[in-house]
Amino acid sequence: MNFCFFAAALHALFVFDTLDPDVGSAMVKNRSLLDQTFEEVARSLEMTYEPHMLDGKKLTYRQLLDAMTQVRVEQDDLFVFYFSGHGGRLDEKKDPWPYLYFSGDRSAIDTLLIDSFVESLNPRFYWRLVDCCNATAEDVDKLRAITWNKERVRDNLKRLFLSEVSSVIVSSASPGEVSWAYDRYGSCFTLSLLQDLFWKLSGTKNVTWEALLMDASARLRVKQTPYWEIK
Repeated sequence: MNFCFFAAALHALFVFDTLDPDVGSAMVKNRSLLDQTFEEVARSLEMTYEPHMLDGKKLTYRQLLDAMTQVRVEQDDLFVFYFSGHGGRLDEKKDPWPYLYFSGDRSAIDTLLIDSFVESLNPRFYWRLVDCCNATAEDVDKLRAITWNKERVRDNLKRLFLSEVSSVIVSSASPGEVSWAYDRYGSCFTLSLLQDLFWKLSGTKNVTWEALLMDASARLRVKQTPYWEIK
């Protein structure tokens, strides 16, 4: 009798609006940064890394739905969703999460729809960051150079991704705010969060998502207030 054993997977769906004339160059920076980061996370956790990238002309509402429905998630798998581009909200929107806009086909999707779909897949852990503005049109008008302690990094990654926490969902801006980015380096909050992650994984014991997000928010030199929920 033959037995087949499959390693758990880290599924990552990265969405970057690289064609947008205003923020596209910053999104290109985010793309390589996120891919490298979560490839290292998967390697440290001894998981298969399954990245799915949507950017440029491939980024449309239909392409995003197709990409989400093609992912096959097992009960021990992790799921990461990251969006970087334009976002916003309408006055009547009551929840704190923005709509995500795609400049390619001028469409939008509610962040809650993505959360609902991923949660229906029932991954072991779900991490989502939408790094975009979270304001109405009216609102708008008015690291890597670090030496890792591998054992501590692995312990901290297990605490973050394989603990009792089932989901971490984040918006880089609170309702009514814009989200800032540097043309040469990428989005401000993404850079701050990843820098904090790199520093604390190797240099701090018992890292928590709450501490990471609070510290990354506190270091922002721009006027935006990230919002998150940890379940």
